[in-house]
Amino acid sequence: MTTENQVFMSLDEIKGIRFGCSKCHAKLTLPLRNLNLSSIPMTCVCGEQWFQGHHDERLRAVATLISRLNEVRDAQLPVSLNLEVANPSFSFRASNGKD
Repeated sequence: MTTENQVFMSLDEIKGIRFGCSKCHAKLTLPLRNLNLSSIPMTCVCGEQWFQGHHDERLRAVATLISRLNEVRDAQLPVSLNLEVANPSFSFRASNGKD
């Protein structure tokens, strides 16, 4: 017998978005509620440029993602929505490979 685990997260469980610097590995977590374009940092504390100003398409994509997550979460849909998230590979054979 083989088992498989799946991990799901409801939109209500998403509390913030974490930015991680690829240069110095510093991390900054901002709450999703009331987060807007001007709240998102353009640079890391180490000086690494993350975005090229408020007209940067990548920044706008991040802001749109945050906005849409908040909209869907607050929409009071008649169906529950959950995101499947990556789970570390986990599988074991209950029969210890004897089947």
